[in-house]
Amino acid sequence: MSPIHSSYQTAIFSDPDSSKRIDGVAGCGKTYVLVELAKSLQPDGNYVFLAFNKTIAEELKSRLPYYVHASTFHALGRSLLPSFRLRKFRTSDFFKDMVDNKTYFANFKNVTTVVSSWKNSMPTAEVNPIDLADCIDQIDLDCDNEADLLQWCSEIIVQSADYSNGCDFDDMLWLPVVNNLPFPKVDRLFVDEAQDLNLIQHEFIQRCLHSDSQLTIVGDPFQAIYGFRGADTESLDKLTTRFALKHFPLSITYRCPTAIVTEAKPLVPHLESAPDAASGQVRKLGSTWSPDSFPNAAAILCRNHAPLVMLALRLLSAGRPFSYAGRDLGSGLEKIVRSFRADDMIEYKTKLDFWRDKKLVSAKTRAKQGVIEDKHQVLSILSGGCTTPSEILTKIDQIFLPNKNALILSTIHRAKGLEWNNVFILNEFLLPSKYAKTEAELQQENNLRYVAITRSKENLTYISI
Repeated sequence: MSPIHSSYQTAIFSDPDSSKRIDGVAGCGKTYVLVELAKSLQPDGNYVFLAFNKTIAEELKSRLPYYVHASTFHALGRSLLPSFRLRKFRTSDFFKDMVDNKTYFANFKNVTTVVSSWKNSMPTAEVNPIDLADCIDQIDLDCDNEADLLQWCSEIIVQSADYSNGCDFDDMLWLPVVNNLPFPKVDRLFVDEAQDLNLIQHEFIQRCLHSDSQLTIVGDPFQAIYGFRGADTESLDKLTTRFALKHFPLSITYRCPTAIVTEAKPLVPHLESAPDAASGQVRKLGSTWSPDSFPNAAAILCRNHAPLVMLALRLLSAGRPFSYAGRDLGSGLEKIVRSFRADDMIEYKTKLDFWRDKKLVSAKTRAKQGVIEDKHQVLSILSGGCTTPSEILTKIDQIFLPNKNALILSTIHRAKGLEWNNVFILNEFLLPSKYAKTEAELQQENNLRYVAITRSKENLTYISI
């Protein structure tokens, strides 16, 4: 029996040949819609689906018809380069060759940040000083030597256009564009998570299209949460204008019950429950919870890491299994602790505060300041009750030890795209971040709240610690 489609889905399927923008709310079944559109294509064309990350691309390969190629932007960019050699610290290496060691260590973070921002937004290696100065202003750099910074970055950007001397992550997208390498021309291009794209990815889309190509992008402006990574906060609107896209909504969530939809509606008024949605439940426990309050396979989500680590320590002491999403954070914390080479806890705490103060001085953005303060709080929390720094390393190993089929602890950013029957939001008062000041930054914080709420398939509970 054929599935019963909503009026939103029917409108999309009834207009298969137009280039379109689909705004899909959380849990709207957007992947199903895209796969169905792909299945309606004749198998003799050239069709590509550009996914946001490798995990999504791999999942799509098992669902798309054989004649639709699924890839990531970076994989496509890498395939276009005549030669490829990964060189992660390419920008830093260029800068190190230009200046003495003292100048390098005082400025390399600002230099790498500006060059990365340029590569994510400017499809050229011909540097206009005004454009570069605007780039510096937009990323809110704390810089008292802008003239030097402009000169250094200009030279590095010019050098970076030569792909024969290696390639970093940004270069996989930027180099094919600035070198005008030939792009494959496709008859139909699908792009997922379009709200999180940067301007170079927009250029990728343009160069993959011919005069008769059809473009379908899917995204949700209310799930745009990666502005701090270089995503363009106006990505969907810019793509809509640039490619004259017809606008289609997918406003029904098939994930969230009615109670969750009601909770999220102040943030996204057009969000609708499915006709057969369960009622669900929203509760506020505050601090009146215990380690037994959390079902297995539930998720506890938080804006920051520090409260999650505090909760993790309580779970450890109670013998409650859990899995912390972010092994890379654990590795990073271990590296920081070992770098102190502290003989006792007094020296550890002194060096920890010095580490924070030094990092804050060099922080390029308010968002980065928030990350530094969060890590400082985590390392302070971990030191509680320790008599030697080595005991902190033991705690880190215990917290970040993988544990399958256990309670999940995760930041909201890491939880995007995931779902659980039972979701707990920890310390909701951390939203919005105190470091969010601009209208765009505050909107992204509201989007984070929406993402957290809509991870729930059944029950949502607010807790504090």
